[in-house]
Amino acid sequence: MNNKLIVVGSMAVIALTAGLSYFNTTKDINSVYQPKEYGKSETFSNPEKVYEYINSLRANPQTGVVDFNEYQKVKGEVMKLAERKNKAALGLMWEQMGPDNVGGRGRAILVDKYNPNTVYAGSISSGLYVSYNQGNTWNHINPLGDNLAVSCITQTDNGRIFFGTGSAFENPNGSSLGSPGFPGNGVYEYVPSTGQVVPVLVANTIPVNSTNGALNVVNAIAARGNRLYIGVKGLHYADPDTNGDYPTTLSGWTNPIVLPGPNVPETSMVHDIDVATDGSMLVSFSNKIYLSPNGSPNSFTIRGVVGASRISAAIAPSDPNVMYVISSNAGQVLNPGTTSDPRGLEVSLDKGVTWHTVIPGGIPSIDVFRQYDGTGGQGGWDQAIAVDPSNPDRVLVGGVQFYEFNL
Repeated sequence: MNNKLIVVGSMAVIALTAGLSYFNTTKDINSVYQPKEYGKSETFSNPEKVYEYINSLRANPQTGVVDFNEYQKVKGEVMKLAERKNKAALGLMWEQMGPDNVGGRGRAILVDKYNPNTVYAGSISSGLYVSYNQGNTWNHINPLGDNLAVSCITQTDNGRIFFGTGSAFENPNGSSLGSPGFPGNGVYEYVPSTGQVVPVLVANTIPVNSTNGALNVVNAIAARGNRLYIGVKGLHYADPDTNGDYPTTLSGWTNPIVLPGPNVPETSMVHDIDVATDGSMLVSFSNKIYLSPNGSPNSFTIRGVVGASRISAAIAPSDPNVMYVISSNAGQVLNPGTTSDPRGLEVSLDKGVTWHTVIPGGIPSIDVFRQYDGTGGQGGWDQAIAVDPSNPDRVLVGGVQFYEFNL
């Protein structure tokens, strides 16, 4: 294999990569931050101070006057620079498609497998959105008043749309460390024909103000045929009955992962679920991944990833034998107060039997989870990976930075 790594640029990653901003600049600015206590800042009681500050950002530094034409000219030049850099980087043009003006970062995106014009997006604190024109305009799906923390979306073979709520990577207890989030309340179905949101597996406690319940964090949801898999504390699955209904309590769902031993189910927190085109599965936990040829109970084998705090995986859509895993050391959201750096990117070409390290951890120049200045490692929070649908040798990895890797 000829290994090639391309550093593409800086971005904020959503569920999968949705935007790119690339600027190759060097800054030497010394600044001092002096926080003001809430309620004592002059700007809270004096709006003129706000206007004065905004004008200082937009004004000509020589004249001190805001010239609208000059402002628009500079803005246009910056956009052109970004456009040139984007084209040079990947041969792609990234365009901000929304939805915008919403709270919280995007955590999930799904293109309808039967209608590529329809795209669903989930925000960690403002709910579910749908676009019927490939992202040009968006509709906020209502009612979803009991829970807005959408973390993951999937679609079954019969076209039904399901989504999970609550995420362990956004501090669902509301802590200011990392990215504050909200607790979830289980799994819902969106019915496009009626525009309704239907509870499938929920705790029925409104408002949700606890992170201790089994359904308050659903990190991942996936489908194999019409079977649904959910990643909570342990991996669970359920099949619909003849009416298309799923069990309404977690005890009605089966935990298919059994460790080597006397039927001991895995009960730690699921990080990611990936289903290949041939039905094989890869499920990520902290420090370990499980693999199965078909997703059936007791068919999963375990592989340890020692030292990993968060693990994300992706299976090539065009070749289910090719699997990738990106992992980070303990830190950031999962272990507040510490730094989360990459352990490396690994690939398997034989469906998880053997693995090869293609990008080792501990190399600052290709650290996907850190800022350019080498600070701010946050792989426990910003972590995403996807394989090119038409090329199993091309994988995209997102964190604070955005990388393309070609085998």
